[in-house]
Amino acid sequence: MYKKTEKLSIPTIIVSKGNTALATGALVGSGVGLNIADGQLGVLSYDHDGTTKLGTFIPAATTATQVKAIKIVQGTPKSANLNSVDWFEAGDKAMVESGVISRDKIQSFSAKKFRVPALGAVSLTGLPTTYLDNTNYGFYTELLSVENDRDYGDNDNVLTTVIETPDFTLNPVISKRDYVLTRLAATFNSRSRVVKSTYNTGLEDVVCFGIKVAGGSGVALSTVTVGTSLPITTINGVTSAITADAALVRTLGTLVFNDANILPTTTIEVIDPLVAGAADKIDGLIVVGLPRTKSVYFDNIAQTLTSVKVNPAFGFQPTLATTSTIVKTAIRADEGSGQGWKWTIQNEDRNQLTIHTMQSVPRGEWFSKGVSYIDPTLDYTHYAIEYFDTEETLNARVHSPKRVDILLPATATTPTGANVVTNLTAGNPAVTTTTGNATTKSGLEATLKVWLESARSTFSGFTLKGEATSGTYFV
Repeated sequence: MYKKTEKLSIPTIIVSKGNTALATGALVGSGVGLNIADGQLGVLSYDHDGTTKLGTFIPAATTATQVKAIKIVQGTPKSANLNSVDWFEAGDKAMVESGVISRDKIQSFSAKKFRVPALGAVSLTGLPTTYLDNTNYGFYTELLSVENDRDYGDNDNVLTTVIETPDFTLNPVISKRDYVLTRLAATFNSRSRVVKSTYNTGLEDVVCFGIKVAGGSGVALSTVTVGTSLPITTINGVTSAITADAALVRTLGTLVFNDANILPTTTIEVIDPLVAGAADKIDGLIVVGLPRTKSVYFDNIAQTLTSVKVNPAFGFQPTLATTSTIVKTAIRADEGSGQGWKWTIQNEDRNQLTIHTMQSVPRGEWFSKGVSYIDPTLDYTHYAIEYFDTEETLNARVHSPKRVDILLPATATTPTGANVVTNLTAGNPAVTTTTGNATTKSGLEATLKVWLESARSTFSGFTLKGEATSGTYFV
């Protein structure tokens, strides 16, 4: 059973839809339908001699001593009427089912909660207050992502942003630092895809925020939450803003946690180059990489986030700048896990092909590729059982590695920047998430967990991975 093999596991994805209890009773009744509803889950006895009959859903607290093998099943829209099932599997099957999971052929169980992504970002603080006349100041920004690597290859996507200072004696300003940073940020943002302009719209997946470290009249980082409108730049009277999602909240809160120069009271301020230097409005910058825009027709690239590297250059070099120590803090992009659209890509690349291979019918006008029960707009907590089952070949019965993935919808708590700091200080995930469908999850814990744990302790000694423990499998 534990012999190493290069053979890929044969996967099955079970998706919970609707907050329902597990199916009970016999799978097949006297009518034309199965005893399981669309999106409902069930744990089916596959033991001819068990205390629960073959083809009957096991009740809670059933152990592996009582039933030696099971199947995990999911209802579909056609479960209620078998006469409507598409037997060519281009449409819904009667049900989705795992292979036979025997108590002594299990290798592992893992649980992984949905993890909120973090955007790549760099903060620049400790910038000098004095700047030279008629001097170039600027920085280089390198954008790193899977798509950039594909499009640019070894020629990295590097943005050069530079402005020239005036003769401050002839053109006096109240704050030279505000003048330089405002002009730099506005120039940089002219290439951002989220900044509106009368003349052009940028294409780059990046944006630059101007910040007041001690706090000003803008939006405090500690108060940023999902749905908060964050101002960026005013260009020709048009102010652009971006609406914060959980990923951006996580990123800004993590900067507060990691950079001693950035405070919970640090504010994001509107950048307006027309009044650059008129007040000491901003004294730092935060550059944030944005998720790439997905392709309209077909997109199978799971990695969407952009990491950024920012290097102050030109007049910021020590030989030209006044005495100052620039503090640069970077947050690397984290793609997160459990997003439904990522599961959709994985399903179409492999899992769904084990159900129904993509077919061209009849002359390539359209494709039939079976049915997926994953909602790409949702996020999921993922549970996986790795095991061995048998497969029939032309002349033998062979053991094959298999895996069943169980997906339950999950949501992120509505975080604030302050929550992120509190969570990180306590050693917890920056943004906590919760598994939905509580009734379904409780049913799995009372039924499937009990059976698996008894199989682990008595028959197979399989490994628990991720967030699963002997006390709680379904987190």
